Amino acid sequence: MKALIAEPNRASRTLLEKILKNMDHEVVAVEDADVLDVDADMYFLTEELGALDIAQEVDGYIFMVSPDKEETIRELDMIPALKAGVDDFLIKPLERESVERRVREAERVLNGLEGQFDAVDQLEQEHELLKRTVNIFQVISSRFKGEMSQKILDWMGSTALRVDLENHHRKEINFLLTFLQKAIQEQGESPSSRLFSRSSLKTVEEEHDSLEDMVEELQDMTDEDPENVIRKIDRYSSLLREHLEREERFLFPLARKYLGEEEMKDLQADFDEVGGYENFERKLADIEDILGITQE
Repeated sequence: MKALIAEPNRASRTLLEKILKNMDHEVVAVEDADVLDVDADMYFLTEELGALDIAQEVDGYIFMVSPDKEETIRELDMIPALKAGVDDFLIKPLERESVERRVREAERVLNGLEGQFDAVDQLEQEHELLKRTVNIFQVISSRFKGEMSQKILDWMGSTALRVDLENHHRKEINFLLTFLQKAIQEQGESPSSRLFSRSSLKTVEEEHDSLEDMVEELQDMTDEDPENVIRKIDRYSSLLREHLEREERFLFPLARKYLGEEEMKDLQADFDEVGGYENFERKLADIEDILGITQE
């Protein structure tokens, strides 16, 4: 494969070039940003040379080579970088083993070998069940409004408790801890870092806490004002949708780059212990049929 390195720092540029050539890649190394006329499979770009702008113009696997974690890593925000098309991050000082591991992952993606089922795939599949559950909740709240029976309310509360908190939520807590530990191990952590410190996962964690509180509220909606019940259901449904989208757009793709085969196996074993959704999909399908909800 062909790799383009645009790195003004000579030492980092030389190290990357040696590592990539040792891995049998064809390498073009430059010290400026004049790279748009070079077709490559992998690009190693720095923020200093406009990596975010270049990432939107080129096709290939984009590495963003970021400043020394002890100096200016606090200026790096991974969300704009991911939105711009950056696929992965390398933090200076570069370490051969870490670079080789990240490049091998890029090779798997470019060769179309990243499709093996893993623990993150399971979380994504469970997201689909959660989205279908939210659709059902929203249809019920809009269609029945003040006429919802206690039986319906009890079903909604027990479903949210089982599917969201007792199952998926437990798995994601372990997943977040595993990902965080591995990311910090590879990239380091500074007190003000916005990349892999706990603050970078703050929104996801806060949403988990808020969803937990909302599920507890859904457990006890007896004799409440119907309009208040609808508001609770709608708030829960809206936040859960946003939460699932945030994880799928940013957290899951990034986690796959840092969690290796062993971490995935350990997570899968933990997930198996928590259990799955036996017969739940069939029950969802039955309710969707009753409500006239069509799957896209």
